[in-house]
Amino acid sequence: MEPIKNMKFKYLTSLTLVFGLIFSSLVLAAPKDRTLLLLDESGMSEQIGMLSGMVSSSVLQGETEMSPEERKKTSEVFATAFHEDKFKSFVQDDVNAALSSEEIETLLVWYGSDLGKRITAAETLATNASQKELLTVLSKSRENQALMKMASDIIALTKASELMIELQKHIALSAFAAAAAHQSPGKPLDFDKVKPLIDQQMEMNRGQAKAMMLAYTLYGWKDIPMDDLKKYEAVLKTDAGTKFLESGNAGMFKGLNLAFSDAMYNLVEMYKAKP
Repeated sequence: MEPIKNMKFKYLTSLTLVFGLIFSSLVLAAPKDRTLLLLDESGMSEQIGMLSGMVSSSVLQGETEMSPEERKKTSEVFATAFHEDKFKSFVQDDVNAALSSEEIETLLVWYGSDLGKRITAAETLATNASQKELLTVLSKSRENQALMKMASDIIALTKASELMIELQKHIALSAFAAAAAHQSPGKPLDFDKVKPLIDQQMEMNRGQAKAMMLAYTLYGWKDIPMDDLKKYEAVLKTDAGTKFLESGNAGMFKGLNLAFSDAMYNLVEMYKAKP
């Protein structure tokens, strides 16, 4: 498992539809600058950058057989494939297809409000908390059943723990691929044996991932009154809130899979060309 402080993947965000060329699409569409504003207001831009950076920086941890030049080139392959701009594009496309202009504006009102900004900032700052701080808040919160249920519901809605598991899976597969491509240049990458083992390990980690996301969530909420959190929950459970979370997740999962495919192809090609 990655250190707990590095695992924050809450999806408290939404994007917009692009302008159409006919009247029917104009009814639904919103300018792209509103999409980018919502990415920033919701904290999604920072979270996308964190996710893409985590993959490229984690793949080679513990690797000892590559030369400095090989490490540099391999790292560049993953940094390029998992670049945050690509993830933004995937997320933007999926959410643009799901939300209307009116829904975008509704969400912008929330994220632009004092309360929306406060909660977004608090959840972002939670990524810097130490493991001790997170577990302390988690322990203190267990007696508040209403708060625990709300946090669990939001985590389920955002699919934050599922994204964490998927991210760890791609990091593990990428680490295997980097080593295999280095050891057997030019040979196709064979995941048939290692993938079931990684899937099994990820399933074993699922409970821990949920606990970690619960700790992050509760830490971010620790200074926010319950009545304000109920307003936040209500926004996320509206049609607009649910659609942006679902489509944002779809874009992120798509981004992970396509970026991984790009990285695998480029790894094989890079080591095939090795003199």
